[in-house]
Amino acid sequence: MQKIETSYVSHRTIRRKEHKIMYYDCNRSDLQGVKPNYKIRTEKAGGSIKIKGVCPSRLICKLRDQGQVSVSYWKTHAGHKEELRTMHLSKAEEKMVVEKLIAGVPPSRILKDSRKLETPQLDRLAVITTQDLTNLSTKYNIHKKRDQNDMVAAALKVQEWNANNKNYTFLFKKEDDAARCSREMLTIKSRHEEEINEFVRGKLEQTNVTQEKTKRSLQQEYLNNVLNGLDDQGFAEYMRKTQGILEEVNNKGKKITKKRKMET
Repeated sequence: MQKIETSYVSHRTIRRKEHKIMYYDCNRSDLQGVKPNYKIRTEKAGGSIKIKGVCPSRLICKLRDQGQVSVSYWKTHAGHKEELRTMHLSKAEEKMVVEKLIAGVPPSRILKDSRKLETPQLDRLAVITTQDLTNLSTKYNIHKKRDQNDMVAAALKVQEWNANNKNYTFLFKKEDDAARCSREMLTIKSRHEEEINEFVRGKLEQTNVTQEKTKRSLQQEYLNNVLNGLDDQGFAEYMRKTQGILEEVNNKGKKITKKRKMET
């Protein structure tokens, strides 16, 4: 009989007076069966790992309050074979990928490196996907963590922006030199730290001002186009309604001011 590596998912848990029973099913089983059309979601790009049926392999675990554990195990699998894409990364593989993500290595570089086979046998790391990297980033809260050293944090943030083609600040190094960039940034003397941080803040403020000016310019251009398209009667009607709105706003402002004076 061929041995395969698989995973089990928790199906349900039943709580009794002195123990609880936990049911685990093969993660390839389609336990929901037939679904109505309005509940059918778009299939994943790589296809679902679920088979069209139920795999008989399962576990039933009974945990007593005194600490005793008993397990019933049905080991025979049916309806599927071992596939790399349905397996989890090993602890060592997951640790290696997470360390690269924390160091700021771009996802494209991680995927490229993982495709390099060091052994003839294909492993799970060789078929890692962008979604796997996203899941690991979410699991370990990587993108929300900020390095305690401001210089390292600034370098990693700049690398992230450059990888996403977002020019919020200046370019320290090419993304291929990410590791060397981190080491060189640490050599900058502390007296320059505030100067660099101020430079970054200034660039961000300039970007925000430019975006706001562009927004106002587009709004003004749109308004001019609307007014130029009106005839005399339409323009007079527009001015009449605008004047009415301004008067209404002024009246509301006066009422609010009067109410506040009465309260004080």
